[in-house]
Amino acid sequence: MTLRTVTKWVSVVAALSIPAFAQTPPPGNPNDWSAPPLTPSPAPAPVQNNRPPADPNAVAAGIQFHGEISGGTAGFGGAVSFGLGFNRVAILFTPSIGLASVNSFSSVFTTTLDLSVRIYLRQRTAGALVAYLRPGAGVLINFASNLVGLGGNIGFGAGGEYLLTKNLGFTAELALRLSGVSGSTITPVSVATIGSVGIMLHQ
Repeated sequence: MTLRTVTKWVSVVAALSIPAFAQTPPPGNPNDWSAPPLTPSPAPAPVQNNRPPADPNAVAAGIQFHGEISGGTAGFGGAVSFGLGFNRVAILFTPSIGLASVNSFSSVFTTTLDLSVRIYLRQRTAGALVAYLRPGAGVLINFASNLVGLGGNIGFGAGGEYLLTKNLGFTAELALRLSGVSGSTITPVSVATIGSVGIMLHQ
């Protein structure tokens, strides 16, 4: 076998082998051979607000006023309260006056300044009757004949408030009050039960 014959045979074998190792393209459109396009990630779901919608008839934060008349074992009187009122709590300053008869010839005139908190037991809305608790404390001055007494008092009341509208309501309350007065020999220490009715204005 000559060198020329061997070279031709090797060339033929190489020519037949190259197509065998070539990659056969997949069938179909050549444009489909590329990788599929990336799919954008879905947008995150909006966070759900589980708060109930605000009630337009509910009492909101604002200035709160009360006018009350009262009567009980400590006599009769009146009071005007003012302060900050929220839906479930009201913080009130209450100047008041009272008149009590000690005997047929003497009476006691009392002025007080109290700080109290009304704690409502549920949401206040127009057309609803809401119960409340009212702890409080204050200072007082007694005037009896030619005697003047200075003292303090603590008290606790419970009552109900009916709102005709969210800005106008009516109240009724029963309270127990302990008072101590120095400089007066008429009523140095007293415990009184007091009932009151009043009107509430909220702005």
